[in-house]
Amino acid sequence: MKIILSMILLFYISSAFGQKKVIGPDTDQTWPSLTPPSLSHDGKYVVYSVNDSPKGSWKVILQSTNGLWKKDFKEIGYNDIADDSKYFFYTTGKDTLVRLTLGTNQVKYDYGISSWTLKKYKGSQWICYFKAGNPKTLLLKNIGTDQQLSYSNVDTYEFSEDGNTLLLWKNREGDSDLKSLYWVDVKSGKEEEIWTGKNSEGLLLDTRHQQVVFRQGDSIWLYRPGFKKAKCVSLQIDNGLDLTGIDRFSKDGKRLFLSLKKVNKSKPVKGAMEIWSYKDIKLQSEPRDDGWADYSAVIDLENYKFFNLPGSISYPTAKDAPDTICLMRNESRLGEPWSIARNVTNKLINTRTGEVKDLNFLMGNRQVKMSSSGKYLLYFDAKEGNYFSYEIATGTIRNLTKGIDAAWIDLEWYNGPTCESFPRGLYEAVWLKNDEAVLIYDQYDVWKIDPLNKQKPINVTNEYGKKNGVIFHFAFDEYGKDGIDRNACILLNAFNLNNKDNGYFSIRLNKPEDPTKLFMGPYVIDLKNTGYLPDGVKFNPLKATKSEMYVVRRMSAKEAPNYFSTKDFKTFTRLSDQQPQKTYNWYTTELHTWKSLDGRKLQGILYKPENFDPHKKYPVIFHYYQRKSNGLNAYLQPEILCNGCNINIPTYVSQGYLVFTPDIYYKVGDPMQGSYDAIVSAAKYVSGCLLYTSDAADER
Repeated sequence: MKIILSMILLFYISSAFGQKKVIGPDTDQTWPSLTPPSLSHDGKYVVYSVNDSPKGSWKVILQSTNGLWKKDFKEIGYNDIADDSKYFFYTTGKDTLVRLTLGTNQVKYDYGISSWTLKKYKGSQWICYFKAGNPKTLLLKNIGTDQQLSYSNVDTYEFSEDGNTLLLWKNREGDSDLKSLYWVDVKSGKEEEIWTGKNSEGLLLDTRHQQVVFRQGDSIWLYRPGFKKAKCVSLQIDNGLDLTGIDRFSKDGKRLFLSLKKVNKSKPVKGAMEIWSYKDIKLQSEPRDDGWADYSAVIDLENYKFFNLPGSISYPTAKDAPDTICLMRNESRLGEPWSIARNVTNKLINTRTGEVKDLNFLMGNRQVKMSSSGKYLLYFDAKEGNYFSYEIATGTIRNLTKGIDAAWIDLEWYNGPTCESFPRGLYEAVWLKNDEAVLIYDQYDVWKIDPLNKQKPINVTNEYGKKNGVIFHFAFDEYGKDGIDRNACILLNAFNLNNKDNGYFSIRLNKPEDPTKLFMGPYVIDLKNTGYLPDGVKFNPLKATKSEMYVVRRMSAKEAPNYFSTKDFKTFTRLSDQQPQKTYNWYTTELHTWKSLDGRKLQGILYKPENFDPHKKYPVIFHYYQRKSNGLNAYLQPEILCNGCNINIPTYVSQGYLVFTPDIYYKVGDPMQGSYDAIVSAAKYVSGCLLYTSDAADER
């Protein structure tokens, strides 16, 4: 359990706050907030919502990303931008659908619409909707030609991603629980009834291989064109396991992956005596299972062979990579480093045959990742202090980082050599296409490493991070999914440990040179894995699917989070401008550095009121837990309990307090000594710092 402690030291107390309002206990209830934005495919328009009313009403903002056109909407319902980026659809009133031509004031109304969605078919955009007066008739209307298709007695429907197939659940007359499933070829308009029954759920359509599955209790039903009707696939599920869902088809369409859950049906005997021992791996009050409550399973859709996958399953992420071999991890009690039951087991499983290969050499290595094309496992051996690759086809293990003059441990979580150490960014590792090489972090920089050890490792950021105190991260999570080209130019998120600036650099993978700085400043744009920070400091740039247009969110200690558009990450166009703090006596932040009692250099943040007067006395709150100094430029919204800041710093400061947050490095076996060294040294440092400031003011 986390224990958050604060202590108050009296220094200089303020008696006046100027003209601005003081933040009160109810201020957090009226603070505005923004919803995540959506970009049109061409990147020219963005839509988001803002709550800027004391009553909590939401306003939808639609605007061009060049900042030249903008419209506000109040009290509208579901809305969406068409795939062709020409129209914005939204619902107003009870049953009116409005089509707005983007960049203009031209609107077209359709009345009596109860629910709707947009779908694309053969390059055309279709709107699918029900009429308010006829909620069982599904209508499909081509936006460009006004061509219309109609289907009666429809309860629910599912459109394939390519728009070729429509699945309809239709009610059977005389029995509201009995439903029929129809397969509709949109091009020909042909309807085919494929199943009738009750209590069906979990419909999943495989567009690529033209098949659909759904479940009824513990049974799976499968249909493909050519079948007269859907076929029931019986599952031989182990006793104590229940089918909870259908996950996905395999990439070749021949297998189906399912979700199972263990059901603990045992009940304690009332009045029975329990004898507990210190040798018990688990408390007797805990469930008697293997520590993993959720399972996966796979069923072969050709021979209906079925087997369980008891653990956490990961597959190659590249689009063209087969998902035949998967990595199965079973974890137990990872949050209890003192427990003898703390363990991780890793296995490779063939999802076609069920063949299992134990990976006993990974015992004790708790972080393992499969390469994007499925050729290797990448893992970090904490004892060796190196990264290794495991070639799945041959079983060959290679030490990838032996002899490299670099440290791989994450600085933000490192407390000393006796603490458990974690590598920085193993799960963020990015593979080149076809698993040609892997990009991994050291404490600051990015390395390109050959998993076969044939090519010499290259520091692609040229040690710029280490030389300048800058930590690099990959800017986009998508880099790690499909593999990137060997000559790609990639965007790096950057964080300066010395002054806490945040921004972006770019690098070319085929040129080991200093990265190009695009933008750095005293802001928080996107902080990745940087310790105990407030909510909201992470925001991946949002990219348009068909253009190089991006939306980012930027904040600082004195500027609320707002959206900006950019094409190059050098210049930014402001989109939103919510600044509620301007009407209040807000806070300022100062980064301070001093030495702890044990000689270690520490950093901390001093929060002061905007109207700070060095002539006057203020009470000082020392708020400490782990390390928070990287949040220097974070915007803290007034909240009773703020995750990551834990006390309502804006309110305390507005009310006339100073708040100081010193970083703490703890020692294994004696965590309070590190806290004592940091806090006592911080109190002495702040006392002298503030007294010096006051004396300097007196001299002036």
